[in-house]
Amino acid sequence: MRIEPQSPNGRRLRQHGVSSSSLEKTRIHIVRWLPGDALTLPVPFFSASILIRRDLLKWDDHEELVEGPEWAHLIHQLCHAHQRQEWGCFRYLWRHFWARLRHRDVPIRFNQVERECYQ
Repeated sequence: MRIEPQSPNGRRLRQHGVSSSSLEKTRIHIVRWLPGDALTLPVPFFSASILIRRDLLKWDDHEELVEGPEWAHLIHQLCHAHQRQEWGCFRYLWRHFWARLRHRDVPIRFNQVERECYQ
C-alpha cells in the first residue's frame, strides 16, 4: 500500500511532520504477525518498505486510516524511511549499527538516530 501525499491520509500525516517524499517513495505492507510492532526495511537500490502489524491500524467506512494513537507507530517508521532517503541505505544501516554498538548502556530510544523519530 502506498499513501499519496494529496490523499486525506497523506494530508493528515503531513500535519504530523511526515515529509511528502517519504510518503511517495515508501511502500507499507500490512502483516499479520511481527515480533515487534513495526519494522522498516531499508532496501538497497530501491526505497524503504515498512512492515506493520494489522491490528495497529484501524480503518473507517471509506477505507481511510482512522487518526488516533495507533498512528504513532506508522509515523515513527515513516521517520526511519525519511532517514534512509536522506542518508542512503548503507549509511543508514551503519549509523543504526554504530549507535547500538557504541551506546550499549543507554536505552536505544535515547540514541541520536532513534531520538529524532520519537519526537
